[in-house]
Amino acid sequence: MSIFFSKISHNKFFVELGFDFFECNSLNLIKNGWNGILIDADEDKCLKIERCLKFFYPKNNVKVINEKINRENINEVIFSNIKNNHIDFLSIDIDGNDYWVLEKIDINNVNVLCSEYNPWIGNITQKVIPYSKDFTYEYDYYFGASLHSYVNLLNSNNFDLIAIDSSGTNAFYVKKNFSEKFEILSATKSFKKSSRFHSRDEALKIENYVHKCKFIDLNDK
Repeated sequence: MSIFFSKISHNKFFVELGFDFFECNSLNLIKNGWNGILIDADEDKCLKIERCLKFFYPKNNVKVINEKINRENINEVIFSNIKNNHIDFLSIDIDGNDYWVLEKIDINNVNVLCSEYNPWIGNITQKVIPYSKDFTYEYDYYFGASLHSYVNLLNSNNFDLIAIDSSGTNAFYVKKNFSEKFEILSATKSFKKSSRFHSRDEALKIENYVHKCKFIDLNDK
């Protein structure tokens, strides 16, 4: 992500929603002296990452918050824990209601945003799981929303798609007033699957299962 912020002025502040002690989108930023907050519903993950940060980066200024977030409480959880409303990097990966939560976040003062999409839903479709405040991910690949759902939501909030990681799970967006500094991507042409981590038979089983699950088609709204 350093290439993003080499082109954008920033105050080295991040907010990450959903993480693991071995899977943290903001870790390289922390290594480079960034401050911010990490929020996750899993108490064990929060304790582990606190210990890791204290051991490897004893001078860090990162606040770890153990909280289950939803679209009703998200802005209160974030903005009651930061000194000002400006966020240089916002990451959301909560394995469930990501789309509905992101829809509610005040992102007017966010520069760069990362959201996990569900590649198993497919390309050229706008589908999202129905909102349930108590949704719990069952590790069955039923979560979140399609890439196009996020791209359209964020386009309407003045963000452009600028990158998709090689694993086919995370997409990165930049505020439109910085767009001229980057190549703007087409969601359709840039879409990546994550099936390279699975055998052909495994990938087919996952796709067939996910396609039978219940989704809201945003094109029908």
